[in-house]
Amino acid sequence: MSTNPPAGPRHRRATVVLVHDAFADPASWASVTAELGASDIAVLAPANPLRGLDSDAPHLSGIVQGIGGPVVLVGHGYGGAVVTEAASGVDNVTALGFVAGLGLDAGESWLDIAARFPDVPQATVGDTAIRLDRRVFAEVYAADLAHAAADTLAVRQRPASRAVLTGAVRQPGWRQLPCWYAIATADRVVHPIAQRFMAMRMAAVEIEIDASHAVVLSQPAAIAQMIMEALR
Repeated sequence: MSTNPPAGPRHRRATVVLVHDAFADPASWASVTAELGASDIAVLAPANPLRGLDSDAPHLSGIVQGIGGPVVLVGHGYGGAVVTEAASGVDNVTALGFVAGLGLDAGESWLDIAARFPDVPQATVGDTAIRLDRRVFAEVYAADLAHAAADTLAVRQRPASRAVLTGAVRQPGWRQLPCWYAIATADRVVHPIAQRFMAMRMAAVEIEIDASHAVVLSQPAAIAQMIMEALR
């Protein structure tokens, strides 16, 4: 069931800032950006450093403050945790969007939320810098993409610090802002049950999409539509 967000200012002139997941890069938003651009929506998709919330969230806050106008922040996967923390530090964020995203509460980390719900495959490799194992990348992250496209993503993924798994949110921005949440029902990175829990907890407007964690690539029109609803 969807829950209507609290009333807020209209966001038609807002800039949409898209924050990519761990194991990805800004190009993962390319199709969503094209969909939004076709509707003359201003979009920015900066690089997420993937060093952990303590540095990634302030980095994003600085970018948002530099825009000089209203902003709708949208995070995919780990990017959801980054927008959650970054939004609490700036006053020009008007709404949050989560795409299979980590809408963490105060004191929660990615590992904390994962431990409370059914297991997803453990597919990371590396000690201090982690990646998804290329041998299982398609199956775990992008099962609804063509194999060649999934393999390209696996090769292109940026290494992430282990701090992306263990860093805890301090001030969740979703407690003060209207939220939208796209639940990927075939996700094997962030379990769909965990996604539903986080969406319900933040009283988000929910949409369900039959997609893998790579939903921003496999279903870009649906993600763009959700974002455009957040802009109204």
